[in-house]
Amino acid sequence: MYDIVVIGGGPGGYTCAIRAAQLGGNVCLIEKNGLGGTCTQRGCIPTKYLHSLGDIMRRADGAKKNGLNVQIELNYKLLKSRMKSTVSRLASGIKLLLKSNNVNLIEGQAYIVSANKVEVNNNNIIETKSIVIATGSYPICLPSYEFGENILSTASILELEDLPKSITIIGGGY
Repeated sequence: MYDIVVIGGGPGGYTCAIRAAQLGGNVCLIEKNGLGGTCTQRGCIPTKYLHSLGDIMRRADGAKKNGLNVQIELNYKLLKSRMKSTVSRLASGIKLLLKSNNVNLIEGQAYIVSANKVEVNNNNIIETKSIVIATGSYPICLPSYEFGENILSTASILELEDLPKSITIIGGGY
C-alpha cells in the first residue's frame, strides 16, 4: 500500500510526488501522456523552441534590411526531430528525478475506484492512503467546432507533418 498516489506527471504532480517521497512517503505517480505535462510535452518547451527559431528568422530578415544578405531555409522535418528530442530529454530527466527519489512511476490511465483505490489501465488496482489529483488542463472544443483537419489544438498543431501555407491562431495561451 502506498502513502500517496499522485495522478498526473506535470510540474504539480511530479514535484508533489518527489517532495512527499523526500519526506518519507511511499509514493506512486501515474502518468498517461508523458512526463512533464502540457508544459514539457506540448506547451512551454516545444513552443519556446519554435519561438526561438522564429526569432532567428526575424533577425535574419532585419539583417537583410541593413545590407547583410542571409538565406535561411527551413528544414521542418529536422526541426520537428530536434524538438521531439528536446522534449524527450527533459521527460527523461524528470523520470530520473522520480527514480532517484524512490517514486514508483506507472505509465497508464488512472481511474479512482474509491477513496483508497486507483485502477490503472483497467487491470491493476493500487491501494493508497491518499490520492492527489494533478491532471492539469486540456484544450476544449467550441460547440460546433470540433478539433480535426482544419481546427487544430495546441497538441495537434505540433504533430503536423507539413506546415500549412497559412494559419489563423485564436487565443494566446497554450
